[in-house]
Amino acid sequence: MRVELPYIVRRGSTIYYRRRARGGGEIKFALASVHRFSELLPELITLSRLPEGDVRKLRRKMDSEMMAGSWESILRTLHEDRPEGASPALAAVADAISGYFSAGETRGPSLREVIEMFLEEREASGISPSGLGAYRSILGEMAAVVGEEKEFGRLQLSDVLPYRNMVSMNTALAKGTKMNKLVQVRTFFEWAFGCGHTAVTLAAALKGVRITEANSASTEESRSFSDADIRVIRRRLFPERQILGASGSQNFDLRWRYWTFFVGLWQGMRAGEVCQLDVADIVSWTDPATGEEIPCILIDSSPDDKRVKNRSSRRLIPVHSALIADGFLSYVESRRKMGEEKLFALGRHPKNGYTQSAGRYFRETAFKELEDEGKLQAGFSLSDTRHTFETRLFHVTSMDEKAAGCRITGREIDLSAAGIKRATSSVMWKHYITEDVSPAVMRPVLEKVVFQWGTPDSDS
Repeated sequence: MRVELPYIVRRGSTIYYRRRARGGGEIKFALASVHRFSELLPELITLSRLPEGDVRKLRRKMDSEMMAGSWESILRTLHEDRPEGASPALAAVADAISGYFSAGETRGPSLREVIEMFLEEREASGISPSGLGAYRSILGEMAAVVGEEKEFGRLQLSDVLPYRNMVSMNTALAKGTKMNKLVQVRTFFEWAFGCGHTAVTLAAALKGVRITEANSASTEESRSFSDADIRVIRRRLFPERQILGASGSQNFDLRWRYWTFFVGLWQGMRAGEVCQLDVADIVSWTDPATGEEIPCILIDSSPDDKRVKNRSSRRLIPVHSALIADGFLSYVESRRKMGEEKLFALGRHPKNGYTQSAGRYFRETAFKELEDEGKLQAGFSLSDTRHTFETRLFHVTSMDEKAAGCRITGREIDLSAAGIKRATSSVMWKHYITEDVSPAVMRPVLEKVVFQWGTPDSDS
């Protein structure tokens, strides 16, 4: 803590008034962010000279403000409405404030600029690309409602309330989605307050909001494919694995329609993880104990192309023997010989990555055709392959095998379900499941997952 003037101190990026009160206790309140110190210096000097009684009057004046505003809003209030019976010293503060406003004010950073500072700090702290993207999207939505070019230091709770109301009353949003939006915006405002960008606790506008199921959209649960569903889908997709050729001067490779579905099904990977794979992500891992070469899939992020959900999502998992027997490694080799970088010939959407076109194909074409023929229930998506795998994995593995199962799917284990006391063991257990499970340990667990997918030309 750095003392600037009597009772005026700097802590981090915020300026505070701090003073021991007679009879015990302390008078303390935030004034402004550090970057405003020089321009507020005349007012701060006068404030530092006020006797305790006048400071208490000033504090009461602050508390009486409806929005308990920033230092600048307090300055404006005192400029326009001086406290009755002000002492000469307090009147001097008001006079100094009049000079401040008559001289003109220096504009601070806008809401958009502060959001960018927040995102830069989050990115530097190591947040995943998907997490950063979620913050960018939600804060951008909030800024559009509040006004992204408004000076951040002047925002009041009343400026934030319209966004809170818009989210909480939107019946098209699920309860979980609403809570996620409000929590992320609240986190941003708490950060901004802590960094001194504002002396207003804007996060208060996002606290205590009751989100109910009654005014929220229902959330569709993930669904599992049955073995019969999988056989029907395989017969429908099998011809697609042969579609490789040219149309005019443009080459095309539609084999992704087959392999994205079955890689997701047999490996338990997220649809986004499957669709963004590079040819180079299919690797060979050598078991140090036996020297055996195990075909594996590397799931990781890259700065400008691939994303993972969180730290646990980065993993190296063995390829299921069913995929190998079905010719997956031959497909990989053919893409390599073609000189292709990506494993699947999918275009990249700027927001939704490589999953956009694949998800639309299954939802609007492959699955829709089967639904129209009465062979598949409506509502399935490509993401349901992961839920199908995890459901099957849960039923065929013991508790001792759950750690390996979590690494296969890139999830952190449910400590309560495992009977582990979170307070004493979570750090050690989390380290174990994220770092110490090798492909050799994963493979026998992975191989326990079996789907009766039949042969492509079979109706049984």
